[in-house]
Amino acid sequence: MKAELMEELYAGVTDPERMQSFVERLGRAVGCHSGSVTLRDVHGGRHRALVAAGAMADPRTVERFNEDTLYSVDNLWFNRAAPTMRAGSVIVSDRVATLDEMRGTRYYLDFLRQIDTLRSVALCASRKPDQVTMLTFVGTERRGDFDAREVALCEALAPHFVNAFELRQALQDAWRQAGTLALLLLDENLRPVSVNAGGEEMLLARVLRVRRKAALEPVHPASRAGWNALVRRLALRGGPAQDPGEDIVALHDADGLLAGFASLRPYGKYIPGTGTARFVMTVNTLVRRSSAGLSATLRELFGLTPGEATLAVALHHQGELSAAAATCGIGVGSARTRLQSIFEKTRLHRQVDLVRMLDTLNGMLASERPLPLY
Repeated sequence: MKAELMEELYAGVTDPERMQSFVERLGRAVGCHSGSVTLRDVHGGRHRALVAAGAMADPRTVERFNEDTLYSVDNLWFNRAAPTMRAGSVIVSDRVATLDEMRGTRYYLDFLRQIDTLRSVALCASRKPDQVTMLTFVGTERRGDFDAREVALCEALAPHFVNAFELRQALQDAWRQAGTLALLLLDENLRPVSVNAGGEEMLLARVLRVRRKAALEPVHPASRAGWNALVRRLALRGGPAQDPGEDIVALHDADGLLAGFASLRPYGKYIPGTGTARFVMTVNTLVRRSSAGLSATLRELFGLTPGEATLAVALHHQGELSAAAATCGIGVGSARTRLQSIFEKTRLHRQVDLVRMLDTLNGMLASERPLPLY
């Protein structure tokens, strides 16, 4: 059980669906009906749910939890544990407040009672003076006290949850620093209305194009196919995907080199042909630098073999596995096998995330910035 949960947890660093699965599975393992990863503003008394499962996944419940500061002021579980709380701590509700004490709080009367909750166990991922990130599971009074096995499982996973959260933050920070954001405002027919400097560069570099009064589209055929599929999914859903990763398309320049990652978000509901919707297209453009030293760095940081490092560097340049395989002189099947090994060693499990990380590392090497310690 622990090994399977750890696999889900670390996969969740770059895959929101796997993180959701981790929260759901651990919640079931400790006998709770709901769970959430929340960011808490200590001074302002605000919560923000980053991941939610069970009753906490209901949009109305999340909205109330996020907005009502009363729950921060009157939360005995958090307030009593706060003085000794640190990253890696496990807080068991029965150890910090009795059931009768909790029943007398507004937190219980106005919120917990409505989701049939009177017990909780929480894992602290990050404890800063002004902000706390926690993974909390809640259950009914009927479920009884948390037993030794359930608490031990949480305590065994707590340091890994801290590590996974720090890794996620480090990668997100590095990716934000590695690219230049292009912003394009599109009308209901996906024609540009307003474009920033980064967007103009995408057009001038012929990564994107507009044919007379036609819609904006990528120049490279592979990117264009991905973009068209994204637009079709958006029309069918009537809004953005729950998993933002579904709405990301890799953009290649005319030579086939990876140029960035594009996303498309509607203002409100997208109904084709009504003339009411407008869209924001963002492109995180990758900073292209020499990959000298990248292969050696990958071997040192992640223990990649020479063949794996060579494939990773080729993928960094090509952005597409079959082209990278051809560059290395190997078949696509062999490339997939090597790529799976690279995923396991880097703890990244999607090709788009791997390419982003490679670009970040290469940029740090070129600028002599220190590499983040995961």
